[in-house]
Amino acid sequence: MICQLANLINIKTFALEHGMGTFRLKGPYWQRIPLRIYLSSVCKNVLCWGKFSKILFRKYTNAKVYIIGKYSLPKKTKNLNGVTIIFQHQNWKAANKKLIDIGANLEKINIPVSYWFKGENFLEKKNKTRTGPLRKIVLGNSSNLLAELGYLGLQVYLLKNSVFLEFLNNSSILLKIEKIKSQYLGKKKYPKYIWKSFIECTGSKSIKRYKKILLNNN
Repeated sequence: MICQLANLINIKTFALEHGMGTFRLKGPYWQRIPLRIYLSSVCKNVLCWGKFSKILFRKYTNAKVYIIGKYSLPKKTKNLNGVTIIFQHQNWKAANKKLIDIGANLEKINIPVSYWFKGENFLEKKNKTRTGPLRKIVLGNSSNLLAELGYLGLQVYLLKNSVFLEFLNNSSILLKIEKIKSQYLGKKKYPKYIWKSFIECTGSKSIKRYKKILLNNN
């Protein structure tokens, strides 16, 4: 309401993107609901993290859209061998079932697997949201965390129905169990650059870009 009132009296309004809304226009409710992130914005200007979000905000709002990127990154840590599986919300049953099956197959060939959940842990009653550490290889469907971990340099793989795939040019990220095995054994180089369209810049470059947008009177 404050932003709507500011719009009426010609005060500049800005919205800072909290997280990427990965959605489908057709399908179950829980796959469509993230679209509200773009449809509900009332600000005249939107600040987002990369081209992925800029395309969607331009499509679904009348706001001016600017990319600012991240202002800092955590210190790099040494990740353990193995695979971390990032689950969707428990309502995404088909995707989560596929991820569970892949995790079981990886464990059968002695590849260490960690399971990370969004909200409730639907595999055990203890309800721990993480059953292991972050590992070098990450597997998931359409969670925002996948884009962030890919940007930070981890080897992220996606299921074939991931929303992210239409925004990625390199088909080598499409998941096949054989690729996980070969990546684990260090036989293939991972194309880290593909995640730059989601989160574009770091450090002082982002701060300068942010200030320029806010202070521009044109």
